[in-house]
Amino acid sequence: MRFLSENSQSRFGKQHDHILLKAELRKKTKRVAKKRKKGYGPKSSKVEYEALVGQLTKIKGESDKRTRILDYPRLHFVIQLSDSLGWKPVVESVRKLDLSIVETISDTAIRVSVEKDSYEALLHSLEKNHRYIESMRSIAPFEKIEATLKGEIVENPDKKNWVTIEFSSISGVENADLILEALGRWVEREEHGNLNKSYQSNSTLLLSGFLINRSIEIIVDEVEPLTYVAKIPKMRIKNLGGAHVKLSSVIPLGSVSTNTKPTSLQPVIVIDTGVNGNHNRLRGYIDDMFDFSSMSTTPCNDEIGHGSSVAGLTIYGGDLRMNQRASAKVIMVKNFDQVGDEINHDTLDVIRQSIERYRFSSRILNLSFNGDGPNRSLTRALDEIAYLSDYVIVVSAGNIEMQTIDSYLDSGIRYPDYIHNNIMFFPADCRNVLTVGSHTEHPSNFVAGDCPSPFTTSGFSQRIIKPEVMAHGGNLSHQIISGRNQVLAGNGLGVYSASNIDDQQIEQFGTSFSSPIVANIVAQTIERRLGLSLFLVKALLISSCVPLSNVSCGGRFSEMLQGFGKVNPALAVYSQDWRVCYLMQGEFDNRNPDDFHRYYFLFPDEADQLEVTVACGKMRSYDQESSEYVHLRFARPGVKSQTPLKKGFVVGTRKCNCTYKERIRIERGSIGRWAVDIFPHFSSLPVDQRIKYGIVIAVCSSQFRNLYSSIIKWLEPQKERLLVPTVPETK
Repeated sequence: MRFLSENSQSRFGKQHDHILLKAELRKKTKRVAKKRKKGYGPKSSKVEYEALVGQLTKIKGESDKRTRILDYPRLHFVIQLSDSLGWKPVVESVRKLDLSIVETISDTAIRVSVEKDSYEALLHSLEKNHRYIESMRSIAPFEKIEATLKGEIVENPDKKNWVTIEFSSISGVENADLILEALGRWVEREEHGNLNKSYQSNSTLLLSGFLINRSIEIIVDEVEPLTYVAKIPKMRIKNLGGAHVKLSSVIPLGSVSTNTKPTSLQPVIVIDTGVNGNHNRLRGYIDDMFDFSSMSTTPCNDEIGHGSSVAGLTIYGGDLRMNQRASAKVIMVKNFDQVGDEINHDTLDVIRQSIERYRFSSRILNLSFNGDGPNRSLTRALDEIAYLSDYVIVVSAGNIEMQTIDSYLDSGIRYPDYIHNNIMFFPADCRNVLTVGSHTEHPSNFVAGDCPSPFTTSGFSQRIIKPEVMAHGGNLSHQIISGRNQVLAGNGLGVYSASNIDDQQIEQFGTSFSSPIVANIVAQTIERRLGLSLFLVKALLISSCVPLSNVSCGGRFSEMLQGFGKVNPALAVYSQDWRVCYLMQGEFDNRNPDDFHRYYFLFPDEADQLEVTVACGKMRSYDQESSEYVHLRFARPGVKSQTPLKKGFVVGTRKCNCTYKERIRIERGSIGRWAVDIFPHFSSLPVDQRIKYGIVIAVCSSQFRNLYSSIIKWLEPQKERLLVPTVPETK
């Protein structure tokens, strides 16, 4: 299907609300298990019970000596299995040992814990259930500490470092209050720094502190339930350059504030450098402010202009020269004082407090900053926060410094190849957030229009699609001076937004300014339908994306660079006459493993294409798990013969962070009523698990024929059974 601009699309029909369908709860029918062939099953261990008892005795002896900080009442150790956790007999044998599973290390290794008072009972149970156990061992300190931090501890034991200390367990954190009290008391007594609680949930306790390196080494060695210690990356607000331009020279002052009902707009929480609330394009659209330097609503001033520009793009959804009408509001939270700030304090706590403070005012959060390195503890915690709060957290992918680009070009690495050498870090690497990369809008002598910006960073894993979407963030020009390459943020290549100077605008460059454009689209989407979940909003934006093409090689840019492509606001926020979106959202719990959801929808006579987009998430994900969180199966009720969507058609088999998009050509013989079944795909671990999903099924006409009328006519007599009613916004 060819894609049109937002203005062109309006010529082919009206814009309509998307259609949110009700889930019909179903139960899987029990099937008689087929008798397996002899010898078919998991590989058994050849290790004798006595050898395992010896290993467990050694583990307990080592644990009993760890009393320097606290005398912990549980044993923590690693079990190496003879075969994969994908085998039910293997998982069942572990379950019968009555252990708490802390985390999966690999497909055949798990970290577990057990009460020391239950040690004798464990030995007795082990005698009957050791068939698939190869070995048991203590957890080595190097397994619980980031490699870079470990090197710094060895080289400079008296230096202080900002670190996160993680205690986590998929079976639930044990004795969190005991750990926090004992560890805090020891750090204070030894005068080794300071320690604070950063985040706590049923599965995670995260502490942050400024500690002497040698004390970190002691903590890692002595505190048995500790999961991981890592340096806190320096969080930076980056700006690639810009110049002030008088607003009056571009936009007449009388054309601002054209919204007649600004109170109906959805607010977006922006954590940034503050805001110029007196700017004539921002005034009236700042819902609230909070300054973490003063812990009050004032002063929240923007000394640099980054926060004011992000606020302007959030409010207007793009370049202020082109966008005259506000379509969102802003709640500004100041956490940075200047561009280039390296914030060492607890940014995660700022995020958590902001969500808690404004939980009744907004469901959208924009983060236009990035860390200078990975931290898996922060990533896991923010994923959990997003899942539990159902906040749509929109995050910039991060920028490559212009000097770094110059170095790549000098060494012979060309665009876009060098981008793959610069991956994104926290918070862009979180699975449950919406990560936004930057694309060019205006061509330069370096990169053409509608391409990934030369400064946008790349995804970090082939298994996970990041960024998910792209928005305009600017381009760079190129020149050669004295035989050396140099890229520049040239005039007219960026995106224009509000300055921190009254009634002026500034041209900005960077993914920092792509992110708020997408946050604005999220705000418009939620304004149309307040009850949309985080994952359904993600699916809607992804479903609207148009892939970017690499003109030089005649193909598309890789998903590592562009995700699913450039967001189309018109298709994300509205259904069209010729493209109608059915929306589906729900949650599964492995305590009800036989549950699945069924939805019915119409594929009209005039339609010829079906587009399926799936976005899913768990509260906590593990690298060893499959990314196939849900499976979709389509069927024509009452039709026995196969259709172009073959019997058992499955969506979600790609390793792509539970995010999927596919367009399918449908033949005329497949028109009529369809059913789609959504099945959960839980891991085999014997722990509580939940899965949330958001699915968009768009039926389309490549000839731009009106589909919406026939769909509404079909839905009308059965809308109470099939449709989720629109809930009006309460004031």
